[in-house]
Amino acid sequence: MLEPTLSVALALGVVLAAPAAPPAPASPPAPATAVANPDLAAVAPVPPWSAEGGEKAHATAVDPHQLNKQIRRAAATALSGGVLMVLGIGATAAGYSMIVIPGSRLNKLKSEHDGVLPPGDPARQHAIRTARAMPFVLGAGIGTIVVGAVLSGIGGRRFKKLREEKRTSVALGGMPMRGGGVLSMEVRF
Repeated sequence: MLEPTLSVALALGVVLAAPAAPPAPASPPAPATAVANPDLAAVAPVPPWSAEGGEKAHATAVDPHQLNKQIRRAAATALSGGVLMVLGIGATAAGYSMIVIPGSRLNKLKSEHDGVLPPGDPARQHAIRTARAMPFVLGAGIGTIVVGAVLSGIGGRRFKKLREEKRTSVALGGMPMRGGGVLSMEVRF
């Protein structure tokens, strides 16, 4: 059990005492300004703001966030076109294998049965079904390649055009050279 001592009483007093309310400020603090003489600053002319490099330096009618969104969308379109082309190549390869494999299986089956294909053989029926499905698979594969190429081409051109629009060019004025020549530069980034 705790024995009442002076230190315990002080600790309890500190814990039980309510915090005092902060004193109210007499007046709001004045804002810090760098103006030495406010009377002269009130009558001083303020020139209109212009962009560095002149008015035409950064003139654009497109919101940069919207332009970035269009660039990302064009890049995604080009990338999805490339993915479709790869899938189309895979489907075309599968269609080509559907030409080669059933023919070799039928030739093997024919040689096993002395030059005659057995009418009820499941391997023969499977090879015939595969050969009948081949034009559809091959056509779908070639169509997917064409669609992917068109999509990738359109997306790539649009991406390139939008990136070129976004690039900023800075032209530096002519710097006089020795002998009367002038050096001028244009930097694009």
